[in-house]
Amino acid sequence: MMIQRYKRWIALGILLFGVGVGGCASLEDYHYYSVNRMRAASAWGDAKAYLPECSINHDFKCGFKEGYYSVATGGSHCPPVTPPPCYWAAKYQSAEGQCAVNQWYQGFQAGVIAADRDGRSIWTTVPTQDGPGISSCISEVPEISYSTDTITE
Repeated sequence: MMIQRYKRWIALGILLFGVGVGGCASLEDYHYYSVNRMRAASAWGDAKAYLPECSINHDFKCGFKEGYYSVATGGSHCPPVTPPPCYWAAKYQSAEGQCAVNQWYQGFQAGVIAADRDGRSIWTTVPTQDGPGISSCISEVPEISYSTDTITE
């Protein structure tokens, strides 16, 4: 019982130290990325219902989640040039290995499509104001002139 209490205090101390060192932004970033990982996992659960049985394998699943996550976090809709490092191992230098890599890429594209269908890419852009409102603000900025008279060498 006493050991459990100490473990809780140690865990709380580590958490508070992490917040102090990393700040609230790091906690917010962690939350942002973990929420989008959960969204990708949830989308995969939904996608299995409409995907052909032959598409549902580990490599396709990993690619799907990564593609969904990429779009949900404002990343590219295009797959990376190289697959993840786990696919660089010697066992993927075979016909079966190349098939697994291709499955990953196909899953990535399916994840991108699912994220777009869910509207995830809309929420990753920062809205800006465009139109007459912004130009009137710019014209109200006073002009600043600089003089070189005060510079001496």
